Amino acid sequence: AKKGNAAALTKELEAAFEKKWGFHSRIMVRDAGWFERLVKDNPYPEVAGEPTKLHAYALEREPTAEETQRLADKCTGPEQFKIKGDVLYLHAPDGL
Repeated sequence: AKKGNAAALTKELEAAFEKKWGFHSRIMVRDAGWFERLVKDNPYPEVAGEPTKLHAYALEREPTAEETQRLADKCTGPEQFKIKGDVLYLHAPDGL
């Protein structure tokens, strides 16, 4: 949609999904500006054209410092990640 409230649209889509499929599913709505920021804020521009080495994950919300640290503690390989707002960027130098 060109205009509208993301929270209202999310609820509308979740209700329609549940009506059609018979179970609730959480849905995230993002506008074009969000996707533009995802690309602009990429902390790994050197691998932007390598789809097996760079991944961006949409998060429901910005994680807390504690949540981010718990994830960092589990990263023991060559992979690196950075979180910017509600996006987690994963750089996998050896590919996924």
